[in-house]
Amino acid sequence: MSVLVFGIPHSVSMKIACTVISRDWSKFDAVQYELELSATKLATALSDDVVYLFSMYNRTLSELIDKHSPQRMTVRKKQHHALWFDGECYASRREMRRLERIHR
Repeated sequence: MSVLVFGIPHSVSMKIACTVISRDWSKFDAVQYELELSATKLATALSDDVVYLFSMYNRTLSELIDKHSPQRMTVRKKQHHALWFDGECYASRREMRRLERIHR
């Protein structure tokens, strides 16, 4: 009696977690932002001190952006695909997802 043993090489797909800091720009109100920006000292500052103006610019824009579109931390999980998952498979999957979004 003989025994035949064979194996198929494969890789286990692992998900790699990555923490990302981003902003939700979809809810950003540009008109309100512009109104508040025009009401700041930055809009009316008269000074020849470049360091002061740059500091004011940085501080003012950071405060307004944080107010209108606060930063948030999200965890993104990237999954490595099997070796056979090539560009053609990726394009087909992307097209399928596009059609699914249209269908919703």
